[in-house]
Amino acid sequence: MLSRGFRLTGGDEIREVVKLGLRTSNQHLTLHYMISEQPKFAIVVSRAVGGAVQRNLLKRRARSAIFEIMSVQPVGLNAVLRLRPGSAKASYAEFLTSISALIKKATQ
Repeated sequence: MLSRGFRLTGGDEIREVVKLGLRTSNQHLTLHYMISEQPKFAIVVSRAVGGAVQRNLLKRRARSAIFEIMSVQPVGLNAVLRLRPGSAKASYAEFLTSISALIKKATQ
């Protein structure tokens, strides 16, 4: 689980990253990001993905995957992770691989 210090909180921070930051995506996710010293993440899941239960499950998976990636190799990104409707069908392993690939691409 991501602690409070590693989360983008408030709409202003999220809007800043989405509007001023860079973007990369794959079939399951879109990552809006800005380079920073302290890594912070926000997860956005639209209603197009599914009902509340499905969206919350995907958010928990995303937070867990980000925590797993950050515990191995921390990166300096402020990032907004947008989950696409196709992400609901992905397994956790596919999800972890997708997020890892996007973060790696963003830090190069």
